[in-house]
Amino acid sequence: MVGWWAGGRWAALVACLALAGCGGSGGSGDSDQPETTGDVAVPSGPQGSGSTDWVSGSVAHTFDFERAQRILSSRRFQGVNADLVGGGDNQSHPYALIRLELALSGGWTGLGQRVAVVDDGFRLTHGEFAGTDIKTFGNVAVAGTSSHGTHVAALISGSADSGAMMGVAPDADLHLTSYLRDDNRTGVDITKLAAATAEATSLGAVAQNNSWGILRRGGGSELLLSDVEAHLAANAGSTVSDAFSTLAGGSANGWRRYFDALDDFQDSGVVVWAMSNDESLGENDASSALPLLVPELNNAWIAVGNGLFTVNAQNEIVDAHRLSVACGAMARSCLFADGTTQSAGIASDTSYGMGTGTSFAAPQVSGAIAILAQAFPSLTPEEWTRRLLATAYSDFSDFSPDGTVMIGGAVEKAYSDEWGMGVLDVAAALSPINGVSLVNGRDLASADRSNAETSGLVTGAAYGDGVRAALAGVDVAVFDALDTPFMTSAGNFAVAARPDLRAAAALPEIGEDGLTGALMANGMDSVSAMTEFGAAQYRVAATGLGGGEAITDARGLGSAAANVGAVASLSDTTAAMIGRYEAGAIGFEHFGFVGTHVSIENGAVGGVGAALSLDAGAAQVKASVMSAYESGGVLGLSGRGGFAVDGGAVVNALALSGQIELGGATVFAGIEGGVTGAAAGGYFAALEPMAFSSFQMGVSSRDLMAAGDQLTFAVSQPMRLDSGAAVVRLPAGRTLGGEITTADHRVDLAPEGRQMDFGLNYSFAPTETSALSLGAVVSTELGHSVDQAGAAVAARFSQRF
Repeated sequence: MVGWWAGGRWAALVACLALAGCGGSGGSGDSDQPETTGDVAVPSGPQGSGSTDWVSGSVAHTFDFERAQRILSSRRFQGVNADLVGGGDNQSHPYALIRLELALSGGWTGLGQRVAVVDDGFRLTHGEFAGTDIKTFGNVAVAGTSSHGTHVAALISGSADSGAMMGVAPDADLHLTSYLRDDNRTGVDITKLAAATAEATSLGAVAQNNSWGILRRGGGSELLLSDVEAHLAANAGSTVSDAFSTLAGGSANGWRRYFDALDDFQDSGVVVWAMSNDESLGENDASSALPLLVPELNNAWIAVGNGLFTVNAQNEIVDAHRLSVACGAMARSCLFADGTTQSAGIASDTSYGMGTGTSFAAPQVSGAIAILAQAFPSLTPEEWTRRLLATAYSDFSDFSPDGTVMIGGAVEKAYSDEWGMGVLDVAAALSPINGVSLVNGRDLASADRSNAETSGLVTGAAYGDGVRAALAGVDVAVFDALDTPFMTSAGNFAVAARPDLRAAAALPEIGEDGLTGALMANGMDSVSAMTEFGAAQYRVAATGLGGGEAITDARGLGSAAANVGAVASLSDTTAAMIGRYEAGAIGFEHFGFVGTHVSIENGAVGGVGAALSLDAGAAQVKASVMSAYESGGVLGLSGRGGFAVDGGAVVNALALSGQIELGGATVFAGIEGGVTGAAAGGYFAALEPMAFSSFQMGVSSRDLMAAGDQLTFAVSQPMRLDSGAAVVRLPAGRTLGGEITTADHRVDLAPEGRQMDFGLNYSFAPTETSALSLGAVVSTELGHSVDQAGAAVAARFSQRF
């Protein structure tokens, strides 16, 4: 009733298998064959080795490629391999074909998962089950000489630490049931199987492996899908349970309870069923195609076929021969694997045998489900099934698509009536499908999504590497097209502004940036006027382009070797107006500006301020205040996608500057500090007030070597965030129902480093119509990043004609 022989043109090859037995469903024999040794180099898989950058690649970030190669060449991994005699050279390695070594390299071994196995011929004391927690239902004692159940169970969870081979999920536990009656060990007891399935459900089994098939009443031929359909058509009012009772024996109530038990099992696990080994069969067998008869079983069900695959040096499939029935009407729920394997036998606790058949392809799928259940515990069995189907390898010439299907409503996949969805690929199932997205919302069905490759934080020059360092130890969940969470460091999404020494004030500008630069260089973007009130004067000046520099100079924070106006440095092309009222030694200024943001696309900065100055002849001092509004960011911190900072920030700053003449030289200094506050948004649950500063000090001298020349040296610190923190609320995973779970993290945004610029500038006029400017700057902790440094020199010569 249970044994399926490999049929058709490959039956002779099966019969010629060295040490092969003649047991059911591909069978497995027993042998005292010694364990194999040696290092065998097998390529990593049909889809290649992939990329460690899984955000933009196709392979999960937890894979360790060096470890994978060691696993692949290990004795126990290689011990599973077996070739069909007469099957040709370069036959695939069953585990290498499904890229199992990559999954194992990431620590995905089925730990903590249980797989139910319905079969017969279990040797529970075999060394391959050392350390495996095995639950049994009913009588599982070996009946006869078949090693079938032992072979199957060891392929699922055979030990990776002892024996001659290993299972797909070596750390998984088992629940074993014999399909035979407990009393006389003959015939299928469908009532028993219903109870055993219910117990497997109660134990939380994540897969039920069925490497057996239902035969017609009286034994002999397999029960086919068409047999049941014909019975239903000929018997009006008959149910599927009635049809199975009539055609295969057992009571209709027993079959109904069994179907119900399988339906209940799919709430926690996937049903895996080996298809018929008769490759010449032109239709589906009823066992593996049950969902076509009982639609409620279609949620988490995979039918499995067996193939003989020839691979090239890259382990890509170059030739494929089907050794079982075609997927047929089950094509959209069907996978193939290399079912020619060596596994544990029953002759002794150290015996092994070879066999081929769908029976030995199916446990590879069941083991893969245990791996997915370990890796993705928040997914449902239906979602584990979708991942295996969506990632099946089908890029080989013998795969001829017959249609496409949308999996999970988001992934379109071609299927073949012959090969179903393709060949099992465990590594691909563990990897993001169609990229990953950042999500923001309560549940995956309604959440806002943004592509992870185009999302992130641009931290602005003031933050240095502080934000990236703070987020480096914080995990964030990103989701692929099938709503599967993958964890990565949030620091991957923080991009520090690249420091550019070419913009240092000590360096002369080389050339002009188009028309606007030429207008600024020649002062053609500025106008001014003056009104006198007796001894007092009021002057007003406006500039349409270089307003940032004008505001910085007005506050006494600019020099030929440094320019550290913190707030004004946030603006790029800027319009400004400055009014100055002078009454003797006292001066009062008011100013305002508005301009585009220097680093935030579509951002803007605008503000107003006032200054009070005292001119005591050889010494001048100035104090100023400014209030500004920055749209699109916070001190240059901006984001895209889930990290987007909604709204803007209010920036309040105080500056103090001064200079004094000392024997022909001018000593100057200036400092600016302030605070900013912003509303939270995106992943930012809260933004605490941030404090920032900048300063400069230096000396400037004229007429040193030539009339009118000027030499300036300055030490300065560009704008730096001194303190500030944020609470980021990041996706941490999901529930079985698809709700997004989050975790709050308080992160310090201030950098550890402090950039110090040492700038030198010398300028003079060689002739009345020419000018030469030389500059150099050396920076320590460049970009406010520890262990970073930089230096630059530049020269500019100009000649008027």
